[in-house]
Amino acid sequence: MSQDLMIGEEEYGIFERDNIVATLRACENAGYSPLFMPEFAQLRIAYPGLFKDFGRTMSIRATGKTSAGSALEIYAHVPSDWSQRQYISDAISEEKLIAHALPLT
Repeated sequence: MSQDLMIGEEEYGIFERDNIVATLRACENAGYSPLFMPEFAQLRIAYPGLFKDFGRTMSIRATGKTSAGSALEIYAHVPSDWSQRQYISDAISEEKLIAHALPLT
């Protein structure tokens, strides 16, 4: 699926393929960059009926524990290795995913 959307002067597209690597490849081939959660939230507000069943962004959520044992959860909305198609593809082929998530090392 590919669809063009506008918010002001910005044009966005929706890409959904069989897996995340194919989705990112289609996005890149069409000249788009993947969104992070803040931009996705803007699209969802502008087009509320469009995202009822899916929505993935390149933002990451990391969970763990502090050295004192307290639960910790952080979010990052910036480009990193974890938002690069090749890094994700390599991690999948090397079977490094843990419960469908990339490890933070």
